Amino acid sequence: MSSSPAQVFAVVCAAENVKNLKSALSERSVFARHIEKVGGDYVLHTTVPWSNPTPATDAPDSSTSTTKELPKDLQDLPAPHSITSRKAAATKQQNAPANPLTAFLTRFLTLHPSPNDLATLLKTAPKRCDIYPPLLLLAASAFSEPEWKRYIGTHELFLPELAAALGVSHIARNAPIHASTVMRSPSGLEFLYPAGYRSPDSFDSALWVTTTQNGIRQTWAPEHTMFSRGNVKEKARVLNFPGIKGQEVVDLYAGIGYFVFSYVKAGAKRVYGWEINPWSVEALRRGAEMNGWKVRVVKAGEHWEEVQNGDDVKVVVFEESNEEAVGRLGDKKVGHVNMGLLPTSKGAYEVATRLLEEGGFAHVHENIAEDQVEEMKGTIAGEFGKISGRRFECGHVEKVKTFAPEVWHCVYDVQAVGDGSG
Repeated sequence: MSSSPAQVFAVVCAAENVKNLKSALSERSVFARHIEKVGGDYVLHTTVPWSNPTPATDAPDSSTSTTKELPKDLQDLPAPHSITSRKAAATKQQNAPANPLTAFLTRFLTLHPSPNDLATLLKTAPKRCDIYPPLLLLAASAFSEPEWKRYIGTHELFLPELAAALGVSHIARNAPIHASTVMRSPSGLEFLYPAGYRSPDSFDSALWVTTTQNGIRQTWAPEHTMFSRGNVKEKARVLNFPGIKGQEVVDLYAGIGYFVFSYVKAGAKRVYGWEINPWSVEALRRGAEMNGWKVRVVKAGEHWEEVQNGDDVKVVVFEESNEEAVGRLGDKKVGHVNMGLLPTSKGAYEVATRLLEEGGFAHVHENIAEDQVEEMKGTIAGEFGKISGRRFECGHVEKVKTFAPEVWHCVYDVQAVGDGSG
């Protein structure tokens, strides 16, 4: 007698959120490729086993697990949803590994077993990866155990076959971005394949990778600039900001266009960005062109002329410190200022206050201790007011993702609401 199918987590959402949530689950390699319609909602099955099994029903469960109860792969999803459980879809592929990395490792270890180390290899094998064509990016600890080093060292076909199976030409272990690194450059990817690889230090010859989030294409050189897939939730929120259409926006930490592109896609008339890393500026330029948006790059100290009415330039990026922003824009005031530097954007508070029009918003990214998230709304608004002599309020804080235990990456929406009198 066969046992009944196991239960898995499932994500319940409205029709307009299916695409974003499906993309997010696929990026995390936990989408089971099964969607069912129940009433007016859609239920996206995942491959994540239900941690507290209860009988599955034919209707979505109205209860939603708290963030702390949810598996990490289901935290911080980018659109409104609830969580329920479903019976795992019974298909011919039900017992197949949930992601291509696991599938390859299972197949290769079966064909080329290592009797002495097999249990350790299986236990410590990396479960997740990111594929940014043509790069397979692994966690910093992937394949770092002595057993894996020994296995890879004695199986010379392992890495090239892994690359072929996942459709990439390069495999690397990730590297952290140190908080003290102003230019937000990786401390050094470790390339496993080709071993010891380092691309030429020029825009035309470097390794460039790509991805698509929320229908927006992005590109970057991973040896020189960072990319955080976890920001997809905040990018989706920007796409749905009311009143963006026709507005001019400033991004004081433009990077490769993380949020710049979301503002443009949301209908902004133009985005003015500041970025000091030339590799990020080049990535932003390439990414804008990939999306069909006209972009202008202005070097430090270079004279520039204001974009004329009727010009279809969507992005102007200044390759210089954002301390120059007020001087560059003169009397121009904008409705939104994005401030996306972690662990804190505090260094740009004054510049933001001088660029915001009355009623405008600064979107302030900060890493905040979990027990201080709410109280920091008043603190940050107060700092903006103290700096400028104007009145600011913070009506909303968005918890984007966990940055460390008990620490959240938050975005505070701080609005200019008065001149400070009275």
